[in-house]
Amino acid sequence: MTTQMLFYDNIAAVTKEQHGDLALKPLGDYSFTKNVNAVPLLTSEFLSAASEFPIVFVGTKEQMLPHAIIGTRQQENLFVNEEGAWQGKYVPAFIRRYPFVFSSANDGQTLTLCIDESYPGFNREGHGERLFDSEGNQTLYLNNVLEFLRGYQLSFQATTQFCSKLQELELLTKMQAKVTSGSGETNQLSGFLGVDRQKLRGLADDAVLELHKSGGLDALHAHLLSMQTFPLIADRIQSAAEVPDVGNAQNDISGLPVEESQAE
Repeated sequence: MTTQMLFYDNIAAVTKEQHGDLALKPLGDYSFTKNVNAVPLLTSEFLSAASEFPIVFVGTKEQMLPHAIIGTRQQENLFVNEEGAWQGKYVPAFIRRYPFVFSSANDGQTLTLCIDESYPGFNREGHGERLFDSEGNQTLYLNNVLEFLRGYQLSFQATTQFCSKLQELELLTKMQAKVTSGSGETNQLSGFLGVDRQKLRGLADDAVLELHKSGGLDALHAHLLSMQTFPLIADRIQSAAEVPDVGNAQNDISGLPVEESQAE
């Protein structure tokens, strides 16, 4: 069973035998994201995310995914405070679905609902929302979770198709960004790709029309607009409490996991 781990610690398939009496009380605590500096993003989220996060592309020719940059150093999320409260306006769907996730067999055809059993909001005392009722049937809450994850999966498939099209059109190019805070701390990010504006302008008319009809142009424009938000990330470095003085740092985000197509 393949999964996209990131901040999932103890993944288990949901069954009524093992989780028949399990309930979930959401804690509103995003501390589980504190050691992550980028998360996968769906193209359907680009317009909502573009005003807050730089949207970049990470991966290989075989598997490429958009990511929202939420920190400039390894194991640092600038959008969550020490109390675990989210400090941005938009929370990416990859984070919102936690502690639930789909996993699949290697053929990618059969999806299985899983949970991170280490999430402290799970309990067997009936606090919050039950996953199964007293007769072992799925509750309305669990059905809603499944509906959300199915929607996520469909959007994810559209996202991978979008990324494949960008690679087919050879629009992506290696990029790096230098982020300097008000205190003078400089962090350089590398290991990601972005859309080459000149190549985009040089696309044939039929390719532009195809992107327009598929909604791809909207996503491209949102991505390009989002690249202007790096200064906002720098502002978060300056305002973060007790930021350690690490001088100039270079961070490569190319090692982020991107095997989402088999995971979600």
